[in-house]
Amino acid sequence: MKVCKNVWLLVSLLCLFCVCKEREHDRFTISGVMEGLPRGVVKLYTNPPGNVLLDSCEVKDGKYFLEGKITEPQVGLLFFDMEPQYQRLGASMVAIFIEPEDMKVYSELNDVKKTLKFTSAPINEDIQKYNVYLKSLPEKQMVAELNGKIQMAFAEARMEEVREMSRKRDSLQMVIIDRLFAFEPGVSKSQAAAYLVAQLSASLDVVQRGKIVEKFDPSFTDSYYLNGMQESVERETALQPGKAFPDFQVFDKDGRKYTLADFRGKYLFVEFSASWCGWC
Repeated sequence: MKVCKNVWLLVSLLCLFCVCKEREHDRFTISGVMEGLPRGVVKLYTNPPGNVLLDSCEVKDGKYFLEGKITEPQVGLLFFDMEPQYQRLGASMVAIFIEPEDMKVYSELNDVKKTLKFTSAPINEDIQKYNVYLKSLPEKQMVAELNGKIQMAFAEARMEEVREMSRKRDSLQMVIIDRLFAFEPGVSKSQAAAYLVAQLSASLDVVQRGKIVEKFDPSFTDSYYLNGMQESVERETALQPGKAFPDFQVFDKDGRKYTLADFRGKYLFVEFSASWCGWC
């Protein structure tokens, strides 16, 4: 009987340990240093459109400590609120990939961009490594130059040139993405690569983005950015010319409800716009 009790005690402890481990798998901590900043306040937010405040604390003698939970590892922003005499270009807002680790972040106030360093943060370290490689590619510089020319042509309403240069830029982006996948084994299962590819493919059409999604390993299913790309490809594929448009409902100024199905068989012009959208 005593043996049975001991066995049950051991099983109970193991179950408790497993529950605790499961409960803590999404926790993160950030032990940070901003060398040269004696005091201030730092806040950690998830990136737009979420903009969720995860934690905040005082900066004392350049040191700060943040903690919380993140169900989906993703990029966030460290906002440093500091007195005017300490403000430097690029120091008030620092991008960081929030991952469920005990991360360490080091930077120096006078040049955050050059001194920013992550340890015990494998995704952040991979992002830095991949960015160094991508910046070395001649296609990357060509894309940057084209983006400048596209903006100038758009401002001057030279739309045919905008379209032509955009096609060249998008072709170069596909080359850059192919080079990233060939950079080292494991890229097709990398959270860092999924994040960077999501940025690089933002201007590409649905067919190109569909091909990029297929480059990732099918077993890689827990990426916030890859899942976002897959969802956008599925949505836009359903909206291609010749496909039935998904039904939706709207209300007029008097509160009357309309659905797209109400106008079936009729010609209908629908305009989507927003006051905050410059392109609209």
